[in-house]
Order: sequence, then structure tokens, then C-alpha cells
Amino acid sequence: MQRLTLKEIDMSVRQFFKDAWKRHEIAQQKRADFRILQMMSDKDLNDIGIGRGDIRRVIYADQKENN
Repeated sequence: MQRLTLKEIDMSVRQFFKDAWKRHEIAQQKRADFRILQMMSDKDLNDIGIGRGDIRRVIYADQKENN
């Protein structure tokens, strides 16, 4: 069994929180994008090529692939 040094543990903990913060930022951006699309008119949504029923799929599509 390999023992980790304090420096290695510190780096691992820092990386964990850095990764967690990045996931949090991505989730926040997706929620904001979802709200923006929800507030758009059907005409505007059609202009960008999505229907109202497609909003959740478009925003969260990559999450399903990763799960």
C-alpha cells in the first residue's frame, strides 16, 4: 500500500474542489440557458431551429450521455 505525502493529499483535495466548482458553474449556466430559452417566443425558438418541447433535451443532452 502506497502512502501519500501531505503535498499529494493537498493537491488531490484542491483538484477535487476545482472540479466540483467547474461542475457547479456548468450546471448554473445550463439553468440560465434553460430559463432564457423558456422565455423566448415560439417564433424565436423556431427561428433557431428548436421547438418548445425540445428545450430540455437541447440543454441537458450531454448530461444524459455521461450518465
